[in-house]
Amino acid sequence: HLEILNDTYLAKVAKESKDLLFTFYHDANVQFILEKLRGITGSDSSGPGSSCWNFDSFHRYVSISSSRAMVLYGQKYLTPLAEFANYQPRPKEIIDRGATNTFTLFHEKHDDGSITVRADRDVVAGQQIFEDYGDLDNSLFLEAHGFVPDENPFHCASIDGGKLTYLLEEMRDSGLLDVMIELRLLPPSVAGGAGTDMSEYMPDVCVRGDGSVDDAFTVGFLTVAALTREPEQLKRCVGARTISSAEAE
Repeated sequence: HLEILNDTYLAKVAKESKDLLFTFYHDANVQFILEKLRGITGSDSSGPGSSCWNFDSFHRYVSISSSRAMVLYGQKYLTPLAEFANYQPRPKEIIDRGATNTFTLFHEKHDDGSITVRADRDVVAGQQIFEDYGDLDNSLFLEAHGFVPDENPFHCASIDGGKLTYLLEEMRDSGLLDVMIELRLLPPSVAGGAGTDMSEYMPDVCVRGDGSVDDAFTVGFLTVAALTREPEQLKRCVGARTISSAEAE
C-alpha cells in the first residue's frame, strides 16, 4: 500500500524486495528447513496455526527482524543491545566538515563474530544515548527501519532513472554515447541500434534539498549528459574524442 504515499520509487523498491523474498521462500532448501521445523514443533501445515507457515507470515517475520537489524558492510546482524539506541543525526559540526558515511567508524565487526559499537558523539551521564544510522534517504529509513525521522540532513528526492532514458537517445543522436562508453560511465552494450531498451543503464538520481547529488558516478553521468544542452561544449567534447580516436589509430 505504499502507493498512497505518492512515492513510486519506494513502492518499486518494496515490490522488488518482496518478489526476491517470495523466490527465496519457495527455494527447495528453505522449504526443507521449514518442513523440519514443522516436524519439531508438531505443526500440521494444513491444521490449526498453519497460517504461521505461509508466505505472508514469513514476510512479516522477516520484515520485523530486518527492521531491528544492523547493516554493516552489506550484511545484516541482529544486535539486541545496540538496537536500543534510537536515531538522531550526528552533530551538525561533523556534517559541516564534510564527513560522510561515518557509520563504520563507530561500528566494528570482529573475527570472533562480535560487534563493537562506539558513541558517535559526547554523551552526558543520565542522558539518552542516540546514534546516527548512516547517510540514508527517508525512503530507506521507511523501508529498512519502518519509520521516517523528523530531522534528516541526508534526505533527498529520488528520481527513477527509468524516467530519464530520453537522455540516452539524445546522447546517441549527438555522439555523446561513445564518450560515455569511453569514460566507462556506460557499458559498450548500449551502442546497439535505436530502440534498444536502455532503462537499466540509467542510474536513479537522489537530489538533496540544496540541489546537490552526492553519488560520484551519477554526478559524472549527469555532467556529461548535460552537454546536450551546451552546443559549443558538446562540439568540443565530441571533437576531442574524434581527434583522440584518430591519433590512436
